[in-house]
Amino acid sequence: MSIIKMQSFILVGGSEEERLKKALDLNGQDLKISKFDTIIIGGETSIGIGQIRQLFHELSLKPYNSKARSAIVHPGELLTVEAQNALLKMLEEARETAFIILTTPQIDLLLSTVTSRCQIIKLAPKTEISLEEEEFKKMIFDLLSIIQSGVGERLKFAETLGKDREEIKLWLIKLLTVCREILLLKSGARVDPQRVNMLTQYGKTPALLTTADLLQTIKEINQTKTMLEQNVNPRLALENLLLAFPKT
Repeated sequence: MSIIKMQSFILVGGSEEERLKKALDLNGQDLKISKFDTIIIGGETSIGIGQIRQLFHELSLKPYNSKARSAIVHPGELLTVEAQNALLKMLEEARETAFIILTTPQIDLLLSTVTSRCQIIKLAPKTEISLEEEEFKKMIFDLLSIIQSGVGERLKFAETLGKDREEIKLWLIKLLTVCREILLLKSGARVDPQRVNMLTQYGKTPALLTTADLLQTIKEINQTKTMLEQNVNPRLALENLLLAFPKT
């Protein structure tokens, strides 16, 4: 099998939809790679090492009608550590040419050894917010309360949160921020020391949630945010989300 020299990019920021659109534009308009020579890989909860090995094989094939072949890995934050290490090996070995485009909401969700070998393109953040200490602590306790509660308590929590669509959307953005911080902490990535103290001092949430739990929860939150942008009953969307959360 041929060894691939990866010319790689990481798209960071924006919404999930904006990252995918930018990846497709970069691939087609800037790199001039046709859809016949483009491989798109993704996953519901994770992107594994098997997919990266298959990608390596497909990128080694001769292009159909472009100067090279390319791959879009979206959403890249779902890459497992093993998959990222396999990708890193591809980035380090070089003879032939191919392109790869990764997407991620936050650069720290990928290994630094991978990001250091890629050109980083930043998109304007759309849903990232800065939480004050008290807000961050409250969201930790909200998450902890939900995952330790039963069906009735979860439905009651949805009722107390309110029926206002914008209020629920803001709560989801805050919850997403906390879930990503916990995921970073569990993955060994660099996290603000003050955040680490709050996550460990004010709740046992990190220990109760597995990486798979967090990835699934982040996916569910993003899906609920999308539903709220459409003509979906906000209370019903919130109830469905809370019932889908892991139970400890």
